[in-house]
Amino acid sequence: MKVLVDTCAFLWIASDSPRLSKTAAAIFLDRNNQRYLSAASAWEIGIKYAIGRLPLPDRPDIFVPAIREASGIASLGIDEEIRPPRWQTSRTPCGSVRSDAGCAGHRARDDHSYA
Repeated sequence: MKVLVDTCAFLWIASDSPRLSKTAAAIFLDRNNQRYLSAASAWEIGIKYAIGRLPLPDRPDIFVPAIREASGIASLGIDEEIRPPRWQTSRTPCGSVRSDAGCAGHRARDDHSYA
C-alpha cells in the first residue's frame, strides 16, 4: 500500500509520540507499505520552525531529510501535473474541473451540462 505521511504523523514518528494511533503506527511499521512525505510537509515544518512555533533539535533542512531517510520514507515532490491515478477529469463550461466526485468549486447541485 502507498501511504502519504502527513506533517503531524511525521513529527509524531520522529518524536516517538504516543499521539500516533496504534493503527497508524502499524501501517507505518509495515515495511511492505511504501511511505511518502510531501514536500508541502517539509515546507510546513520549515515555516513553523522559522516563526518559532515548532522547536526542533536541528534546522529543518537537516532534520526533515535525516528523519525521513532513517524512517524509510521517500520524498514526494510537488508539481502541477500530480493527480490521483484513475481519476477522470474534464473541463466544465465554466472552466472548473469536473471529476468523478463532481464539479470542483460548486455545491452538490450540478448546474453544468457535459457534452
